[in-house]
Amino acid sequence: MTFGFLTLQVNDIQAMAAWYRDVLGLEQNHDSEQFMGFVTPKGFFFNMIKREAGTDYPEISPALHLGFDVATFEAVDVEYARLIQNGAKSYKPPQDHGFYKDALVTDPEGNVIYIHAMK
Repeated sequence: MTFGFLTLQVNDIQAMAAWYRDVLGLEQNHDSEQFMGFVTPKGFFFNMIKREAGTDYPEISPALHLGFDVATFEAVDVEYARLIQNGAKSYKPPQDHGFYKDALVTDPEGNVIYIHAMK
């Protein structure tokens, strides 16, 4: 098995699709009332589905940790600030751990977005 896609359950699919497309720059390749599809430059598929579309599993936390790599330590700071300016909430400000730097924000519905760079 290989990891082929990730699906995020959201309440407001139109608003969240716009945020991931317009703020994070993901390329949208599918648009419907209950499902949005995106593809990254590396060919990874990221999907979004409305919570009430029958895939909400109440016994499992809907929280999701999305990781985004950036090229430099400075880019962690830049992307962190850009996301905050565009509706994300700070979860953990940028921290330099020596061989890597990271920061965490939450999207408008509270899902964690991890920004990461390696030395």
